[in-house]
Amino acid sequence: MKEAHLVRLSIAQIRLDGGTQPRSALDFAAIDDYAEAMAAGGKFPPVVVFQDGEHYWLADGFHRLKAAFAAGWDAIDCELRPGTLEDAQWYSFSANKTNGLRRTNEDKQRAVKSALLHARAAGLSNCAIARHVGVDEATVRNWRTKLAASSEIPKIDARTVSRQGSTYQQRTAQIGRRRRAKTEAQTPAPNRQILANPLP
Repeated sequence: MKEAHLVRLSIAQIRLDGGTQPRSALDFAAIDDYAEAMAAGGKFPPVVVFQDGEHYWLADGFHRLKAAFAAGWDAIDCELRPGTLEDAQWYSFSANKTNGLRRTNEDKQRAVKSALLHARAAGLSNCAIARHVGVDEATVRNWRTKLAASSEIPKIDARTVSRQGSTYQQRTAQIGRRRRAKTEAQTPAPNRQILANPLP
């Protein structure tokens, strides 16, 4: 299996306990609405599942899966992707950023924190993580500062940057230093007053 493809899996086969739910809480009113629509024959997009060769990990579609179970379904349509649990977790942080049930601010904060703590985030810039999660760069920057201050994540010495089609490593310790050095070089030395020796 090399590409994602559509399959119908037994709900009992799909694992929900892999840390792939970035929301702060499920919306049970939405689950009830979905279940009612499913029971009436409504069509929903397939949930996203990663298969690591042994387990099926749900990465996107917790509300739909819960609703399908509540509607009495024993199987659900899935977009099945090859990958590890780590792949499923990383994918889940980007779920619902452009469609599906709208995320709350708490959902976004939880997704950002989870992404920063994830192994895949090592070396990635704040902008790269912000694009993946679907938030602004300042939110990622603020959370990185908090987590680094509490030693939950290490302070990074380098990060991966992509610009104009090129990807390279940028040393974060140098950010700001060159700009300050350039500014200092362009600033004229302060005028020095030459004081005459006082007459005796």
